[in-house]
Amino acid sequence: MSSVIKVNTIQDAGGNTILSSNGTGTFTSNLPNNTPAFEAYLSSNQDVGYTGVATKIQFDTERFDTDSYYDNATNYRFTPLIAGKYFVYTRIFFETSSASNSGMNLSELNTSIYKNGSQASRSMYDAVTRYFKQLTLTSTNVIDMNGTTDYLEIYVSANSNLAGSTTVRSNSTEGSIFGAYKIIE
Repeated sequence: MSSVIKVNTIQDAGGNTILSSNGTGTFTSNLPNNTPAFEAYLSSNQDVGYTGVATKIQFDTERFDTDSYYDNATNYRFTPLIAGKYFVYTRIFFETSSASNSGMNLSELNTSIYKNGSQASRSMYDAVTRYFKQLTLTSTNVIDMNGTTDYLEIYVSANSNLAGSTTVRSNSTEGSIFGAYKIIE
């Protein structure tokens, strides 16, 4: 024997509608969700030099952008117009074109999440005595956003013991990404 419960509206104890149906199978939910949210990646490699200068990464291709709050054409920044706490993440794949006689030459890499033009979070790799040609760094943080003017960007820097270029790799299995989503509070 099976039982069936039929309702058009489910409400919480305060009388607020949580879930409703129009009777034809179409549901409307008032449950909280993790939006706005976005994720973007590079469509081509970006040169960031080798002298330790912070360079903004121009993530120009969106995988998704639920509310169109990520600018992938001009400022390469996320400006959510809904206040709250956001989980922010980035993965940067560094690669150098130069190598010394004793091996690879990248010695220090930094990946930073910036809020309103200032560093809010940083991941660093310092090789000290070991040099390398490729390395992936991730950085994450939970950041409060005011819902009006706050914005997020990604900056990186690379130091090398030899002149040459350091690139941030574009979309691939190990490619570089930047994303964020609102945390349900």
